[in-house]
Amino acid sequence: HLHFSRWLFQCKNQISQVPLSVLAKEIGMATLLRAQVVVIVTTSKFASSVTQYARQAAETTAIQVVLIDKKSLAAYRTAGSNALREELHNLANQVLTQKRPQIAEVPKA
Repeated sequence: HLHFSRWLFQCKNQISQVPLSVLAKEIGMATLLRAQVVVIVTTSKFASSVTQYARQAAETTAIQVVLIDKKSLAAYRTAGSNALREELHNLANQVLTQKRPQIAEVPKA
């Protein structure tokens, strides 16, 4: 039941892997613009450092990172919006689990 009101999208139509610098730039922009969600969509795949950094951002910041790669796009083309909706639902559950330790850091009134 979290409410995300500001999203940043970055689309990468490329053959090479998306490097960490792309995500780092978007997280910087999200901080500056006070966005809660960063979505990066690529026709390629992400470098392993990108997925690691996305996980770390989820665990240590208020930002959620959504990574959509060529496999996700292929599933969308094959099965339609339900495939993408299911993937986003699974990602949201994963991020909520990663963010759970942050609750302990919230001071009690």
